[in-house]
Amino acid sequence: MNARWYIVLWWFLLAGTLPGATMHGPDKEATARAVFDRLVDAWGESSRPAPYFTLTAARRSGARVEGNLIVLEEAAYDLCMSFGAEADYALATVLAHELIHYYAGHARGGSGIGLLADPGPDDREAEADYRGGFLAYLAGYPTSNVMPRVLEGLYNAYGLPDTLTDYPTLNERKALADRTYRELQELIEVFEMAVALTALDRYGEAAPYYDHLLQSFPSREIYNNAGVVYARAALPLFQPTTLRYVYPIELDLRTRLDGQTRSLTTDRATREAYLHTARRYFERARLLDPAYAPAVLNLGSTHALLAASLLESDPDSLQRELAADRQLEATLRAREAARMGNPTTADHARVLLGILAAERRDSLAAEALLAGENPLAVENRTVLRTGHVPPRTAARQAERFIIPETVGGQGLADMRLAPEIEGSARRIENGSYPLRLVRRQPPAETVSVLHHSAADGEEELLLAWVQPGYVGTTALEIGCGQPRSRVIEEYGSPGYSIATAGGEVLVYTDHQLAFCLRNGAVASWFLYAER
Repeated sequence: MNARWYIVLWWFLLAGTLPGATMHGPDKEATARAVFDRLVDAWGESSRPAPYFTLTAARRSGARVEGNLIVLEEAAYDLCMSFGAEADYALATVLAHELIHYYAGHARGGSGIGLLADPGPDDREAEADYRGGFLAYLAGYPTSNVMPRVLEGLYNAYGLPDTLTDYPTLNERKALADRTYRELQELIEVFEMAVALTALDRYGEAAPYYDHLLQSFPSREIYNNAGVVYARAALPLFQPTTLRYVYPIELDLRTRLDGQTRSLTTDRATREAYLHTARRYFERARLLDPAYAPAVLNLGSTHALLAASLLESDPDSLQRELAADRQLEATLRAREAARMGNPTTADHARVLLGILAAERRDSLAAEALLAGENPLAVENRTVLRTGHVPPRTAARQAERFIIPETVGGQGLADMRLAPEIEGSARRIENGSYPLRLVRRQPPAETVSVLHHSAADGEEELLLAWVQPGYVGTTALEIGCGQPRSRVIEEYGSPGYSIATAGGEVLVYTDHQLAFCLRNGAVASWFLYAER
């Protein structure tokens, strides 16, 4: 597939700064507060005000929730900082644990909940470990099974016996944390596969993964990504000539120019059903956080696509009036997203405004709005001027010569033969068409190897995702931290691109390779094999 497409897709690796970026300077409170703020931002729900944060020298419970205050004790901070490469994640896990207690309302009614003193019931502690671990992951911290060691270290630092009256023993709490971590890893694997399927345009298979995620973690990001899946599903159901421009939620023109054979009536009914489903998901994400710019922009693009659907085939006066209402709503949402301060999403919001101007034949306004070097603006500016997207940039290497990609010394063929990890298989319900996800033995500790398949064996995806901390490079020596320009220099233009809420994903179909970029630099990448 030689197409580039753009969606505002929230990607966990791109949610914050690159791993390991937290500084452990002399100001402990500033360091801890930076982690706390990053977690609150990743949670994103504004239906309840964010709690306050303080660091204290008092020694009582390690960390706790008191009303609308999260308290971290200096002894717990010092312990987390002693974990070396895992220090950031240890601190994030402790704070995220308390944040879940707060947002889930576990400490309401005047009673506090502490990590050591006054812990909640086992089910609430498990929920705080599980959802807190996923929150830390969404905030961009590499995961590890650190909570059992944190608990043991705190018991030692506070001089507590392994058994406390009316509390679970230390070993019981460590076992609970260990079991919860294994469940967390399963949730993360579902999320990774959902994102990869979305990135590879396999939205029919991605949808049940997001439905599964929403049962455990109904966040703005998951609702947004689920909406993207349904909006994307609607695009092939338009007539080839309807959508001239590259919306901030769609495939490039060169994919849509293939002939369409389905009934126009069926296409319209189905695509509008998909778009309305997408709209509801984006509105739900926006309800959780009115300031979440990606959902606002995606909502605007969805209204613009609904307008295009109404205008596609000889519309009557009522359809034209309804389409005008949709276009106005799209304009309002794009303007709102442009004011929200997220630079990438603001750029894409201006692109949507440029497309709307072009569709009403205001070429001067469209030119002004599509100015700049943002890749999506360049694409649409070229369409505005020539009717065609710009040609792909060739790679430095001869196109006929592709060096096989490996991770940890193994290629995808090797990883396909790797044994399944015992107990990792799980079933993702999809009505009468269930999906199966298993984890295979990875070639390195910082690599996830996931194998997705349909029950009938017809659909399959093998994924090798390089995690933060991987020190190797791709076949053309691209590693974490390399700039986008270097990727283009070595690999050429991608088969297609995905604009995310925090950066960009470049997908190279010939190489079966995708780069995840943040602030113009590579944050991670994954290899894939499809069937």
